[in-house]
Amino acid sequence: QGSLVTAGISDRFVSLAIPFETLTSELDAGRVVPFRMQMGPASFHFVVVVGYERMGDTESVTVLDPLFGNAVMPYPTFM
Repeated sequence: QGSLVTAGISDRFVSLAIPFETLTSELDAGRVVPFRMQMGPASFHFVVVVGYERMGDTESVTVLDPLFGNAVMPYPTFM
């Protein structure tokens, strides 16, 4: 959480998946949403969600990922 404290957002740290509506509320308020993803037993990776869209029943997010590249993907796939 050190980087989150530095950015002044440690009070909103959540350790579980968040509902799509919570994510969109943050993005609509002009805040990007960082995610820490566990890659292995002691290996973590950070990405940032910067946008979203709804097309019919499909909810998608725009993810900036420095390791695997940026992508737009369905939210359930991302989570």
